[in-house]
Amino acid sequence: MNNEIIKKAALQLNLPPKYVWGVYKAYWMAINHLISELPLKEDITKEEFDKIKTSVNIPSLGKFYVDWEHLQSKKREHERYKRKGN
Repeated sequence: MNNEIIKKAALQLNLPPKYVWGVYKAYWMAINHLISELPLKEDITKEEFDKIKTSVNIPSLGKFYVDWEHLQSKKREHERYKRKGN
């Protein structure tokens, strides 16, 4: 992340830049952890998928999500890639 943005935010919030950077980093690490914990690599049914919260809303950026069709498409693509490598 740009140091100038960190400095500007720190100044506006009256906080040390290291603290602002740490909070920013922790925020994205938490989102990464949340997404990584989703059982999307496993073979799950559509009904099981529908019970899982598969979206994260990031203020000012929007919603990150995956739908069933996209997940299935990526799994097929991954299988084709694995077969090519053998």
